[in-house]
Amino acid sequence: MSPLRTCHASRRDLLQGRVSARLVPMRLSGVGTHGLPCAPATVSVVCRQGKRTAMMIVDAQIHLWSKGTPSAHHRQTPFLQDEALARMDAAGVDRAVVHPVLWDPDSNELAVEAARAHPERFAIMGWIYLDQPAQRALLDTWTRRPGMKGLRFYFSDPRSQTWPEDGALDWLFPVAERLGIPVSLQASAFLPRVGTIAERHPGLRLSIDHLGVPRATVGTVEAYRHLDQLIALAKHPNVAVKATGQAGYATDAYPFP
Repeated sequence: MSPLRTCHASRRDLLQGRVSARLVPMRLSGVGTHGLPCAPATVSVVCRQGKRTAMMIVDAQIHLWSKGTPSAHHRQTPFLQDEALARMDAAGVDRAVVHPVLWDPDSNELAVEAARAHPERFAIMGWIYLDQPAQRALLDTWTRRPGMKGLRFYFSDPRSQTWPEDGALDWLFPVAERLGIPVSLQASAFLPRVGTIAERHPGLRLSIDHLGVPRATVGTVEAYRHLDQLIALAKHPNVAVKATGQAGYATDAYPFP
């Protein structure tokens, strides 16, 4: 078997098939919610010397829901596993990580059903009600559920927006670290706090949604005002960034050169 070597390829090379490789984890990479690569101009890949291999594409963040009132930037009708699979197949996406939504109280179970039916296609970053202490016991067996790989939280209502800073979540991070459960956060409003959490819990794997772009941001300039704070987190080996959703802030057309 040929040895593996790390190389670099431009996004254009990847899209046009001049390089055939499989992606490996990197700090600033991801795949958008429409199944399109949206990493920076250079993407780390692993190539087999003297042999072309197929590239696996994983959409780092999708949502499934059957009811409820979606936030305004989402479509307002249900989005279920069959349609997700059809769109993934059409876009050439091999796998997707489902992030259950808060507006559908049964979204965790919906994602588990998808992962149980298609374990080779779906994984899950689920959620619990952080303000209900009785739910904490769920974490002891969290990753035993089909497809469940971790936790993901966003803080969209006024009541929860203070939780990352006021100590309300101080119980969560040591538990997740002890159990080996990765935690993904919509952290645009508290990026420096993420650094503090990473230092206190070096065994906890953290990821930041959407390149840290604040929710409901309009325009490229506003979307990336926070980049200095985001880049400051690069010193923490247990912090990763998902570059999902970035096509929404582009001023040029696909493939966003």
